[in-house]
Amino acid sequence: MGLMTSGTQRKFLAAALAVVLGLTGLWLAGSRSAAQAEAERLREKLEISRGDAGAEIESLETEIATLSTERDALRSEVDTLTETRETELEELERVSDELSAATQENATLSAALGVIGDLEIALMVDLTGSGLELAQEFADLHGATLIFETVAPGNLIARPGAIVDQLPIAGTPVIPGSVIWVQVFSP
Repeated sequence: MGLMTSGTQRKFLAAALAVVLGLTGLWLAGSRSAAQAEAERLREKLEISRGDAGAEIESLETEIATLSTERDALRSEVDTLTETRETELEELERVSDELSAATQENATLSAALGVIGDLEIALMVDLTGSGLELAQEFADLHGATLIFETVAPGNLIARPGAIVDQLPIAGTPVIPGSVIWVQVFSP
């Protein structure tokens, strides 16, 4: 019995290998079962430790998700409002510049109106058909200069000495220093 044949050796090695593999399989199966049992034990322990807080934790997680969504919406709204504010600030600056220019123009016009307000402004009357004396009286009363010329057009019927044309026309403002021009009929 000294030496085993190579076929016997192979069988012996195969048997030994089968025993080792079988034992390893049993050990792995046992380890897997133990790991599954430990995982289940930890899951049960977690559920027990969560207890009544489990529903509250789920509620808080839902609330956190809702608040996160609302926060994102508010951030978007803040960005929009910031852009709107910047646009409105630019518009305010433009309107402020326009207001400043209008205020300066208003001051200039007020000063001019102050000078004009000191003048005695009258509206030109219709002198047509009246005499030269009435025109002179109006001119003297309002600080105007009267210029007249005599005319004798053949197509016009008027009494001698009557005014037949005038400038400025009736209703035009007359200020001191204005010139009134009339044509007087002279046959």
